[in-house]
Amino acid sequence: MSYDNKAPTAPTAGANANSTNSDESTERNTSIPCTSAYCKRILQFIPKGHDNAIPRRDLAALIGLHERDCRRAIERARVAGEFILSDDAGYWMADPHTEEGVGEIMRWYRREGGRIRALAKRLEPVRRRVEAARAVGADQISVEGWANE
Repeated sequence: MSYDNKAPTAPTAGANANSTNSDESTERNTSIPCTSAYCKRILQFIPKGHDNAIPRRDLAALIGLHERDCRRAIERARVAGEFILSDDAGYWMADPHTEEGVGEIMRWYRREGGRIRALAKRLEPVRRRVEAARAVGADQISVEGWANE
C-alpha cells in the first residue's frame, strides 16, 4: 500500500481528543464547510485507487485532526461531489474518467445502498410502533402494545 510513502505523523501540537487543534477546529456536531482548509488538506492526502487506500487513523494523523473531525470533513467533501470511497481498507479517491474508477464507484454505491436498505428494514417495526403511539393524540403517546408478547 502506498500513499505517497509518507509515514503517519503525530497530530499537531495543539491537537487533542477534544479536537481543539487550531483556530479552525470544530466543535462536536458542528458541520465543517466543504471549503474549509481541512477538506482541502484531506483531498491532498487521500490517494487514488483502492489499492492505495489509507485508513482513517493514518489520514487523521497526517492532517492533525481527530478521527471524528476527519470523518465529518470527508462527508462534507462527499456531499460536495467528491468521489471519496471507503471500505475496510480505508479511504481512496475514484477517478470517474476511467473504467476502473467507474467500477469502484458502482461497487461502493451498491454496497452503501444495501446498507441503507438493511437499516430501513431494521427501523420499520419501530417506525410502525412510533406512528401508532402518535395516533393516540397530538400530545400523548401510548406505550401499550410496544412489547412483543
